[in-house]
Amino acid sequence: WQPSGNYVASIGEGSRNLFLFDRRGVQVEEVTLKSTAKVTQLEWDKDGEILAILQQKEETVMLWRHAENKLDMLEMSSKDPTWLSWSKSGPQLVIGTARGNLIIYNKRTMKKQTIMGKHSKRVSAGAWHAANLFATGSEDKTVCLSNEDGDALEGTDSEPLRLKNDPSMMQFADIKGDGGDGTREKLVSIVLGEVTLLLCNLKEPQKPTELAFQPKYGTIKSYAWFGDGYLVVGFSQGYIVIISSQMREMSEELSSVKYHR
Repeated sequence: WQPSGNYVASIGEGSRNLFLFDRRGVQVEEVTLKSTAKVTQLEWDKDGEILAILQQKEETVMLWRHAENKLDMLEMSSKDPTWLSWSKSGPQLVIGTARGNLIIYNKRTMKKQTIMGKHSKRVSAGAWHAANLFATGSEDKTVCLSNEDGDALEGTDSEPLRLKNDPSMMQFADIKGDGGDGTREKLVSIVLGEVTLLLCNLKEPQKPTELAFQPKYGTIKSYAWFGDGYLVVGFSQGYIVIISSQMREMSEELSSVKYHR
C-alpha cells in the first residue's frame, strides 16, 4: 500500500506488468517492467511519490514515479542489488548488494553514495528507525547500525554486532526504559535462524538479549511490536505467542495459544 493508503501495487510471478489499484479495486495504472524476473520487493517512499522495485538477479533497481507515471532505472556500479528500504523520515533509499556494500540514493538530490565493505557477504535484511538511522543484516552473520549517510552511529562501537545465525525480519521499536523515569529507548529486533529473537538496545548494542522459544512452536514466520514494548510472534506450527521486552517480564510468555493447524 501507498503510505497515504490510496493505492496498492501488485505484480504476479512471471509477469512483467505491475498494476496499481485504488481502494475500490479499480485498476488505475499499468507499468511494464524491463524483464519478467521475479519481483522480490516493492516499497513506497514515505511520501508515496516513488515505488522502488527490486527484481531477482537484475543489475538495477527500478523507480516508478507516480505523479509523472515514469519508470526510471537506478544504475549501480556493483550491479547486484539484494535488498532495499526507504527511510521513514527522510528522502533516502538504502540498497544492499550481494557483495555486502550499500548504496544510498537521495530522491531529492537524485545523488547516489556507495558505502564499500559494510558487510563481507550478501545484505539480506534491514530496517529504518524514524530518527533516520538504519540497521542492515547480512549472510556474514553481522548487523551494522548506521546513520542516514551510512556512517556508524555516534556513541556505538564501530564494530558490527556478530551473530551466531543468519539475521532476518529486522524491525525497530521504541520502548520505555527500565529506569522508570519515562525515557524511551531504541531497540532493534532480529530473528536468528528462524527460531530465536534477538533484542538489541542501541544504548548497548554489543549486549543483546536472545529469546528462545519452545521447539514445539516450530519456526518464526512473522512478528509485530504492539502497545508499549510487547511482541506478538507467529510460528509455523500455528502458535501465537505474546511476550514483553521489559527485563522484569521477559523471562516468561504472557500468552501462548495454538490458533492454526
